[in-house]
Amino acid sequence: MSWDNNRRDGLMNGWVRAALMVAVVIGAFIEVSTPHLHYGQLVDALALAAVGVVGTAAALGSEAAATVARPRAGLEREPRHDVTVPVCRYAAGPAVPTAQPARPRPFLRERPTDLSVPRFGEGARAQGYPWLLPERTVQNGIAADEAAVGALAIRAASVIGPGHRCGQPADPRQDSYRIGRSRDSRYAIVAVADGLSSAAWSDAGATTAASQAVTLLREQIEAGGFGRLDVTQLYRRIADSVAGHATGRGVGTAQVATVLITAVVGAPDENGVAQAWVGWLGDSSSAPRRTGAEAAHPR
Repeated sequence: MSWDNNRRDGLMNGWVRAALMVAVVIGAFIEVSTPHLHYGQLVDALALAAVGVVGTAAALGSEAAATVARPRAGLEREPRHDVTVPVCRYAAGPAVPTAQPARPRPFLRERPTDLSVPRFGEGARAQGYPWLLPERTVQNGIAADEAAVGALAIRAASVIGPGHRCGQPADPRQDSYRIGRSRDSRYAIVAVADGLSSAAWSDAGATTAASQAVTLLREQIEAGGFGRLDVTQLYRRIADSVAGHATGRGVGTAQVATVLITAVVGAPDENGVAQAWVGWLGDSSSAPRRTGAEAAHPR
C-alpha cells in the first residue's frame, strides 16, 4: 500500500506509526526520569497516558489498515472494465520479417519424344504448373473415348487448357463432346461444343448442347437417312434445351452460351468412301484428315 493510498484512507503507514510510538516512549521516559518542582506526579501520569494512547492508536491503525487492504487487494486482482486500456503500452520496434513457406516449384512435363505425336507450337508456360480444382463440382478436366462403329473408328478427347486450371479460382473444362451411333451401326454421330469463356455456366451449356445434339440427330437419321436431316429444326431444339437448362439453374441464357458443331458419318462403300453431313453454329469448324495416297492426290 502506497503513502498516497494511506493518505486517502486517513491511515498512516506502519513505519510512520512505529517511529511516532518510539518517539513518544522516549519522550515519556525522559519526562518521567526528570525531576519536577511542581506537579511531578501529574506530569508523570500524563506521560504514561500518552504512551498508552499512542500504543492503542498504533494497534488500531494497523488492524484498520489491514482490513482496508484486503478488499483493495481483491479489487486490484479483478479486471476493471471502466478503465480504458491502451492498445499498445510501448512503442513497437521494427517489424521482424517472418519466414515465408517455400513456393512449390512447378513440375515441367516432359516433351514427347515421338515425333509422330502432333504438337501445336511450343505450348503455354501454364502447362508446367499444378492443376487446381474449381470451387463448384464440375466435369472432369480430361475426357477421352475410342469406339468402332461398323467400319469406322472413332477417337475423341477433350483436355482443359492449362491456363484455366492453374489460376485462382480455377475454371472448369468448358468443352464437351458426345459420340453415338444409329441402332444398326450404319451411322456414327458426333457433337462437339465449346462453351464461351465469358459465360459463368458455359460448361453446363456445352454439355447440354452436345448431349441433346446426338440424341436428336439419331432420331432424324433413323427416320430416313441423310435426307431427313434438318439443321434448322435440329439447332432450334438444341437451343430450347440449353435455355431450359439455364432456367432450371436460375441463370440467364447468356450464362450458358456455347458454340456447337455436329456431324453424321455413314458407313463406307465398297470403294472406302464414306458420306458425311456436318452442321455448326458459331466459330466451329472441321477438316478432313488425309493419309497416304489421299494426301498426295486429294479428290
